[in-house]
Amino acid sequence: MRRVRFKLKPYLRMAGGPENRIELLKTLITALVKYERIELGYRKAFETQKYAERLIQVAKRGDRDPEAMKIADFWLKDKKQIHKLFKVLGPRFEDASKNFTQLLRVPGFHEERGRKMAFLEYAGNPYPPLTNEPQKNPDWLLNVLVDGAVGELKNSKALEEIEVVTASDRQYKDNLEGIQHVVDMMALAELKDGGSVKATKNEGTPV
Repeated sequence: MRRVRFKLKPYLRMAGGPENRIELLKTLITALVKYERIELGYRKAFETQKYAERLIQVAKRGDRDPEAMKIADFWLKDKKQIHKLFKVLGPRFEDASKNFTQLLRVPGFHEERGRKMAFLEYAGNPYPPLTNEPQKNPDWLLNVLVDGAVGELKNSKALEEIEVVTASDRQYKDNLEGIQHVVDMMALAELKDGGSVKATKNEGTPV
């Protein structure tokens, strides 16, 4: 039987071994909770994001949960940030179930170290957004053509003709409704007259 080998990589390896990795993650998570936006290497940011997301899930359990307090005390080096974690970040994401953080890669590479950089931030932070919302570019060919067509339509008499046709259609519908009402009244009157005649025939003494 042939043995199948799988190469497992449960986490990102960092220099210094597992102990140094945990200490580095603690430092990064503490800085993220304190400043709510940090700039670091892309690989470290990608690894830190998973722990930062999980920490918010713990904070939503409240500071009265002994296990939650124990986890926060383990990951946050600055003990003053424990209060912010439970009283600020936890209530902020009370109605959210995921996507507490945002990872944005910085274009290019670091000038000195030549590595990819990224921004890691908590959603709802007080800083200006890093990405610009898409705005209408008036110089695009499609926008120029649409604006030109709208201008020609306003300058032409097409809109006036449409309004006249619409008004005539409305008047035509009103006339039809009036005619239909007259026809219904006439039919109702004939029905009443026919009913009275039948009643007169039935009231007499049979011969």
